[in-house]
Amino acid sequence: MKMLTAKKIILIGGGIGGTATALALYRAGFEPIVYERMAILSEVGAGVALWPNATHVLKELGVLDEVLRESDPITNY
Repeated sequence: MKMLTAKKIILIGGGIGGTATALALYRAGFEPIVYERMAILSEVGAGVALWPNATHVLKELGVLDEVLRESDPITNY
């Protein structure tokens, strides 16, 4: 009996897009390999706004609640 192995997929960049893509590919049965030039991923002081489509994707990936716990809402007064 032949064993099936996950297909490897290389992603360049471990930012928001690369990380979300890697998670989705992993859950779909692939073996994502993420290449990132930074040795340590950390905050860079930039704000990121998540619009409805982005929050929908994060919910589908199962990480929206964690993102909301770690974020601060943007408000205009």
